[in-house]
Amino acid sequence: MSEIPQDTEQLSNDRLKEEIKRLSFDCKQAHSSLPKFDKFTGKELSSEREQLEAMKRDLAQIAEKQMSDALRIGPEDKFGRYKGTPIPGRIIDENGSINLENALGRIIAFRNEIGFLIDHAEKSGIIVDKFDRLTGEPIPRDSLRSLLQAQSLEEQSINDEIREDIDLGLDILSKLQSR
Repeated sequence: MSEIPQDTEQLSNDRLKEEIKRLSFDCKQAHSSLPKFDKFTGKELSSEREQLEAMKRDLAQIAEKQMSDALRIGPEDKFGRYKGTPIPGRIIDENGSINLENALGRIIAFRNEIGFLIDHAEKSGIIVDKFDRLTGEPIPRDSLRSLLQAQSLEEQSINDEIREDIDLGLDILSKLQSR
């Protein structure tokens, strides 16, 4: 009989690990080790479940902030700038941090906006990685990681075009001067 709760707990931990893995694609840097202490209370996190829940909360707060910054969506904005996705207002908890459920709701809205931007980038010829080059894992196309790569590739493409225009201008100028 004690196996049922263990199986349920393991399934719950596995689900948390999947959620953490997905959130890590929405952060500029993934955190690899589970926290041992709660960052607000200082309480020791003794079980794997407590540690996973703390990591999920931390990653959700980081992802919400980084995605909001990347999309230039402020805490008071009610709609996304690109697709018009409704954005839940920020709810701050007693610790002065964004509430977990609120952060997750905002992240879902941000992913919708990012998916729209990735579609637009791909239509203009920008191709973002679909798989992680080190692990081979699929990269969600509506993740912050995909958006940052698309922005970088777009910037690189613009710089290349400017360089070509400058080279062309210099070539024309040198031909005019040699006359």
